[in-house]
Amino acid sequence: MNNSKKCHSTNLTKNEDFMKYRFLMVLCLLFRCSPCLCAEERPFLNLTNSFEGRIYSWELRNKDLLRSPKWDTNQDEPPLAPRMAMRRAEAYVRDEIMTGFPQMARSRAVGVAIHPTGVADVWFYTVEVTPIRPGSNFHERLNIVVFMDGTIPEPFAIGRRK
Repeated sequence: MNNSKKCHSTNLTKNEDFMKYRFLMVLCLLFRCSPCLCAEERPFLNLTNSFEGRIYSWELRNKDLLRSPKWDTNQDEPPLAPRMAMRRAEAYVRDEIMTGFPQMARSRAVGVAIHPTGVADVWFYTVEVTPIRPGSNFHERLNIVVFMDGTIPEPFAIGRRK
């Protein structure tokens, strides 16, 4: 009877050891994979613009790209034409950023660049837009992000709006 208790106790100890081993393996796996799990949360682009005392800041993460269509770069045309991205950025600056400045009724895209992301076959544009100030030669340039589906991510805005 004593032997059976020892055996039973040994089996229990082996089971406890096995459970501890499994627990430690799961913990090791979580710690090992944690950079992978957090990689989606790290911004791949930080972009800041200033306009009339207000700061607009974008932090783009991989999760922001889920709605953006893929572009096989073997194809000549991206899902969104560069000129359409420029028009979207001009409209965004005019309708969202220049609101409250009636003397500046127009904006003009003066440059466009296309950039890859960390996600395979997903690209985005940055469009350089100038708000037009009548009677002035000084034009602040704003860089606006446009995804391949034509959407513009919402920036974090700091400062007052006049």
